[in-house]
Amino acid sequence: MAGNVPQRSQDTLAPALEGDYTLEQWDNASGISHSSVNTLFQDSDMGTWDGLNRYGGRNFKVFRPEPNNPNSLGNQVILKGGGGGEGRIWALTM
Repeated sequence: MAGNVPQRSQDTLAPALEGDYTLEQWDNASGISHSSVNTLFQDSDMGTWDGLNRYGGRNFKVFRPEPNNPNSLGNQVILKGGGGGEGRIWALTM
């Protein structure tokens, strides 16, 4: 046992693994703006070193800073993000 982390048998993990799940690996060819994801939030939003990426189930929409747009991101590096209610999100940039 390492540290205070309890050991769990495979049998105790089985209920959590039941169901239909898919695992996808994304890279720049898939449309994500950067292969290093700093934060995940709102089930489909990812903060990377090159913008906020929203995955719509088939493709990515990438949000980056826009000059002269006060409502756009302040920096393309997204360190953390979360939900702000009413469909809004917040993003901590570098």
